[in-house]
Amino acid sequence: MWNPKKKRPEVKVIRSLGRADTAKDEALEALAESIMKAVEKRRKELDERRGDRTGGVGIEWSKSLGGIYFLRQLWGRLGLGEIVGEVCGSQKPKAEVGVFLMAAERLAGTVEDAYFPEAAEVSEEQITDAEAMLEEHGGDLERAVFSRTVERFEPDLDRVYVAAAQMPLGSSTAAVVVTGEGLPVRSWVFPEGGSGPAVAARVGKDLMGWGVARPAVLDPKGQKSAQAARAAESWLVGMAAGTSPEKAGIRATAGVLTLLVRRAAEVGTGVEWPEIRRDLEEIRAVQYTSRGMTIVQTTTVPQAAKLYFVSLGMAGPERVLAVTEE
Repeated sequence: MWNPKKKRPEVKVIRSLGRADTAKDEALEALAESIMKAVEKRRKELDERRGDRTGGVGIEWSKSLGGIYFLRQLWGRLGLGEIVGEVCGSQKPKAEVGVFLMAAERLAGTVEDAYFPEAAEVSEEQITDAEAMLEEHGGDLERAVFSRTVERFEPDLDRVYVAAAQMPLGSSTAAVVVTGEGLPVRSWVFPEGGSGPAVAARVGKDLMGWGVARPAVLDPKGQKSAQAARAAESWLVGMAAGTSPEKAGIRATAGVLTLLVRRAAEVGTGVEWPEIRRDLEEIRAVQYTSRGMTIVQTTTVPQAAKLYFVSLGMAGPERVLAVTEE
């Protein structure tokens, strides 16, 4: 339906496409045809002006949207973009997007297959800037993020745990401290290695003044630390996936940001991230053309995903993401 005040079409989604791996071209075309009925008035205006009386809808692409959109909204709600700017400097704002991408890709996969216009504005140079920011300011950034975590979630700081593992490449050891709720405190990379009580002692010394108890070595099978164990494991898995020992510190800090976003989603919704991700993957962005218009449209948001947005106090994606006229 064309809104003369806003000067753009407002589309009512008639039908869901479902998952991208099961949606057929016929279903995409049917969706687009139904959408165009809602903007028939605008189409007629274009016909009269351009003399274009031909029909038909051309589907150009369908991309993932739900995961990256959800994470970007939650990133903002947690104030992480603001913190990155304050700690690392705001002279290179696009580098903040690069930091977000490094954290989000561990949760939602590569953005190359997603509809995320901000990524198109980030160059390789700006990704390098983002890595340099994390390398230079990682410790300060993690402390600022932890302060925000304490304010927002009020975790039990008398119950914290340390987990460590040797990296696949080289002899370095990566360690992370998490609260009993699985919220990140801080990360370390020890180039000379180490494990068990020795790492715990070094970590405890570094955390003096942070307002947390001396961390206990995490027992993966401990019932009281089950949430902490899952959180630490997800961080360690992300560290093990790296291929460059020189960038281990960068991955460590990016992993802390990733873990915070993940746990914020899980705590806020009461659902584990793998299930959240599956539901969000049903939300797609579809671009199609018809009668001189190019429209990017959101597919129907499944009920489960709607509840995730509501639980976290966030708005879901707009139905019409972009409209251009040739």
